[in-house]
Amino acid sequence: MCNPGKYNGATQSTSESACTVCGGTTLCSEAGAAACANSPAGKYVGTGAQNKHCVPCETGKNQDGTGTTSCKNCGAAKYADTVGHVNCK
Repeated sequence: MCNPGKYNGATQSTSESACTVCGGTTLCSEAGAAACANSPAGKYVGTGAQNKHCVPCETGKNQDGTGTTSCKNCGAAKYADTVGHVNCK
């Protein structure tokens, strides 16, 4: 199985070396992905140690778009009390 941030669309692979890092700046993957995709709403494309992982937005932040590289801070009088919020409450 490929690690997060990598994919392998081939069948019958025998090692992790068959996995390829997701390309571009808006693509990411979860563990075991057969393909990379735009980061889904509530997540962003990670960097550094989380390179190309689909990372959930931290508490206090949200992301309603897809294919993003960051999350937005919740506005005044709004909050996100758990990770991965699409919209602040």
